[in-house]
Amino acid sequence: MATPFDPVQIAFERAIDDFRSQLKDDAVYDEILQITSIQQVYDATDKLQAEQSKNGRLRHLSKIEPYLARLSDYTDAAGIFIQAKPDVLALIWGPVVLLLQWASVLKTSFDAIVNTTAEIGSALPEFHQAIQIFDQNNQIKDVLLFFFKDILDFYLVALRFFRLPRWRLLFEALWPKHREKIRVVRTDIDRHTLLLRREVQFEHIQREHEARSRSLAHFEATENAHRRQEYRGIVADISPKVYDGKLNWLQGRTCIGTGNWLLRDATFIQWLKATEKSQRLLWLQGIPGAGKTFLSSIVVNRTRLRGRTLFAFLSYTHTSSTSALSIAHSLIFQLASHDENMQTAMCEMSRDLLKSSLDVAFEILCKLLAYAGTVYIVIDGVDEIDEVERNLLLRRLILILRDCDGVNVLVSSRLEADIKTLLDDQSVSIRVDNRNIETIETYIDLWTKDWFKARQASPQVKFEIERWLAPLASKSEGMFLYVKLVLSGIEFLDDFTEIENELSVLPKTLDDARYARILLRVNNLPSPSSRQKARRLLGWIACSPAPLTVHELQQALTIKSNDTEGKTRLLADLEINKICGPIVEVVDGYVQFVHFTVKEYITSPQIVGHIDIEESTLSLTMSCLTYLCQQHHDSGFLGGKITESLLGGTYVIHEFAATNWLELVKRSLKRCSKDVPPLELIHLLERLSSDRTNDEYCGKTEDVVQSATEKLKDKWPELHNLMLNAAYFRHVCSTSEYRIQEGKILHDTARQLNPQ
Repeated sequence: MATPFDPVQIAFERAIDDFRSQLKDDAVYDEILQITSIQQVYDATDKLQAEQSKNGRLRHLSKIEPYLARLSDYTDAAGIFIQAKPDVLALIWGPVVLLLQWASVLKTSFDAIVNTTAEIGSALPEFHQAIQIFDQNNQIKDVLLFFFKDILDFYLVALRFFRLPRWRLLFEALWPKHREKIRVVRTDIDRHTLLLRREVQFEHIQREHEARSRSLAHFEATENAHRRQEYRGIVADISPKVYDGKLNWLQGRTCIGTGNWLLRDATFIQWLKATEKSQRLLWLQGIPGAGKTFLSSIVVNRTRLRGRTLFAFLSYTHTSSTSALSIAHSLIFQLASHDENMQTAMCEMSRDLLKSSLDVAFEILCKLLAYAGTVYIVIDGVDEIDEVERNLLLRRLILILRDCDGVNVLVSSRLEADIKTLLDDQSVSIRVDNRNIETIETYIDLWTKDWFKARQASPQVKFEIERWLAPLASKSEGMFLYVKLVLSGIEFLDDFTEIENELSVLPKTLDDARYARILLRVNNLPSPSSRQKARRLLGWIACSPAPLTVHELQQALTIKSNDTEGKTRLLADLEINKICGPIVEVVDGYVQFVHFTVKEYITSPQIVGHIDIEESTLSLTMSCLTYLCQQHHDSGFLGGKITESLLGGTYVIHEFAATNWLELVKRSLKRCSKDVPPLELIHLLERLSSDRTNDEYCGKTEDVVQSATEKLKDKWPELHNLMLNAAYFRHVCSTSEYRIQEGKILHDTARQLNPQ
């Protein structure tokens, strides 16, 4: 006789299948199936308590007794109304044992799962009474199905948590979210319990099916939306530096075959797989311009194939805004950017001092790294940031290697004494400049082929130029930058004699020859205006506290002293490379030197015709102050004129000038070789104070600019106060409180100098 069709029985089987598919772990599912009775649960808990007693960590498992009693009642009731197969019983009892065993590794996690289980137990009804009430009502089967799904939901949430890799390391941060999901399950149980206390009809069952399908999904969607919003708020507050643009720029300019020798190097291969602390820190060292940054980008590509990779490309152009703390922030948010659990942990962790405390930032980073497992950290250009900051950074990275077993770190830099002291005994090293000649030869070959093709060079010309370039690779002594500058020097030359003059006698060194040639060319430009323009641009690039864009530099050149109108008339884009030569480049729209050694060379007082850094700083300061005093910044400037000025490019340099004028004034005062500041600077500051200060501002005048204002204090006290007010306002605006409670802080302190 065929077995009668029972849709509820089919629904139980479907619930089992759904549980298994959502668990996504057949090994765990098989373990669950081994426990099919309450007696096996008691045996397991007795054994667990005996082990805890030996370790002095005996916990009160009696708390879960009501839960086990309710489950026992449930299995009895289910056995009456449905055919309770072994899988049903196993899914009732098996997860209890696994959860207690997994959670027992920590006192806090064990207490948490015991207390949560006890809460669920207190919510479950006494099923034996329901048997009597619903003896003749077939709808009891549907209600029992609801409870079965509730129990499985509880288990699924808990099992998923304890199956997270290294959950122990972030338990306090991650458990609250899962606990709240379990409380949603308890709400479902409470609602289903009401169905056992009244005459339940089909429509009640149908409504409950709909409500139940919405509850967890709604909670999950709402919780995720709140978490994303909170996490985005943290990111916005910290504003971590990202280096993806720099990585993309490097990858787009990497020569074929670059780094192949490194990827084959035994030391590098050992570092990739290293587990011992002494081998997990690799120092990529070399002379300036040897291509360490490009090699670091190659390393990032390779390590991404093996695990999470965090990276930073540090540069002298951002020295004023780069610190050990800012690098820690970048690494933290790179790590958490694609991991919901880490983002949840960030939201749950105490982060009051994350923005300002190096200790807090690295403590959070260390926790996340320990949770993440295998992580590679690549830091390029360590020698290009402030010595104090790089020492703080390297010491913290060494501590991370001590505390986080799955982390491998690569740093690249010159062989500076302070870096050598820190890394010599803590790292393995690879010297770059004596290993990359083959790659340099490939680069020269590819460059010349493209150049010959573009110029349609004759065989005789090719022969002569190749002959002149033959010793270039060996002369470079491993410096890619040397080769790049030599080739750039002939890139736009058309006259064969000029090319011969450039290549027939190759420079002996990078600094004294190639840089000297370019600086000499600038100083010998036939037109005085072209010469002045080139020297101003080089000086501004060297002294600016923040990188300038091509268009910002172009507008800065148009600003004249005593120009109150500031009408911008730009006919064509500034051809920065033609004016300044191959020692400058444009990266992501910003102009910078091709290497920080360019700045060191051209601003050195020992070099004939050098760029005076004091003069350049004053020049850029005066341009910014003049710009901020022009009529397009007047409060009464008409709306129509503002629109016209915006479209005409008048405000291109506004953000740079408004953001950096204070720092530029400080640097001008600090670099001034005379006791008395230049009078033209004083006059402009007085004009700025007169035209732009809000007299109603009543903020504090704490000295947060230190000694930079001392030259103003006695003779020009009003300018001294101007500097203090502006500096303090910036300090207030940089705090997290300002960003979170923007309206209140602005109301209290924003009556300030208009140009910020």
